Amino acid sequence: MHGSPSASLPAPRAPRRPVRLLAGAALNLNFEMIGSPNFARMVHDGDDSDGTGAGPGPPGSDTIERE
Repeated sequence: MHGSPSASLPAPRAPRRPVRLLAGAALNLNFEMIGSPNFARMVHDGDDSDGTGAGPGPPGSDTIERE
């Protein structure tokens, strides 16, 4: 085999999350953002009430934002 060693490796796959688990989730924590040195104690605009985002998030996002 010639060329770079990574040329023969398969492409990485995105993690699969079972729909059953996601359907019952009330909150998803992004630990990369929480553990960042630039963290902020805030919640993103889940229902796009300020009108600056890409639209509302999944059902229940507005509830988490209010809490």
